[in-house]
Amino acid sequence: MLPYEWEFSWNEIVRHTQPPTLYHYSSTGALESIIEEGFWVSHTNFLNDPSEVRYTYHLLRSELEKLGVHEDHLLSILSSDDSASLVDAFVLSLSEDPDSLTLWSNYGQSDGCNIGVNAAEFDKLVCDIQGVKVFMGKVEYDVDMQREFLFCEAKKFAEWYRAWVADTSDFNALQKSVDNFIQFIQLSSCFFKNPLFKSESEYRYVFFPSGQDKRVKFRHARGALIPYIEVPTRYGPSGGLACVVESVRIGPRNKADIVESGIKYYMSYRGFKNIHVDTSEIPLRF
Repeated sequence: MLPYEWEFSWNEIVRHTQPPTLYHYSSTGALESIIEEGFWVSHTNFLNDPSEVRYTYHLLRSELEKLGVHEDHLLSILSSDDSASLVDAFVLSLSEDPDSLTLWSNYGQSDGCNIGVNAAEFDKLVCDIQGVKVFMGKVEYDVDMQREFLFCEAKKFAEWYRAWVADTSDFNALQKSVDNFIQFIQLSSCFFKNPLFKSESEYRYVFFPSGQDKRVKFRHARGALIPYIEVPTRYGPSGGLACVVESVRIGPRNKADIVESGIKYYMSYRGFKNIHVDTSEIPLRF
């Protein structure tokens, strides 16, 4: 019996009309590194919200039970926290919102800025990275949409599983099929978030390095070693001056005039004359 296989059409489902510019909220301290070297994209198990990846697994259990999949062993494999920990993906989070009070509060703080990226050029750049699979799209916050998407693929897997029970004892096919379904759920989990985060208007790039790829590096943060990969922002011969960054916006709590002057001087000195620099329009009173 042939193993279950999934067809992941997530790019088509959630991408819709890609906005021309996407924004990465960060600190001014990281700005130079992002422009010169690229984004440091962290492993999904080390995101700021550790429950994020597990969110989808809790939805999955109820959808499988609707389909009559009550086998304890199978459910425990597919929807356990151990399965969630198997995700081997690196996630870059951006936003469609160029001036988000929520994101300034969460990530910008007193030295915040956001970095506007030309989405079409960045797509071309990341799709040319060798040895890495890339998926991209808008994050889905609608729970009904999330459940519908999971239900359709869970139904396909449940039908395969029932046929396997009735037809064969090929445990190699079962293990391969379970692995494939977990891969599908892992990838889906990167694009599903709790609706409470809807105001972030997030757009994600998810990177899966191949097993032979050696690009994973490690950095120190919050007392831990965090695995990450570098995703470039510059292109052309030997990573020349052509850059997908097209704007820098200084956060509303970053009041010093010297901040804007310093960034503009840096852009001029390094030859990034097409990167626009301005300040947030949000009138904070603290």
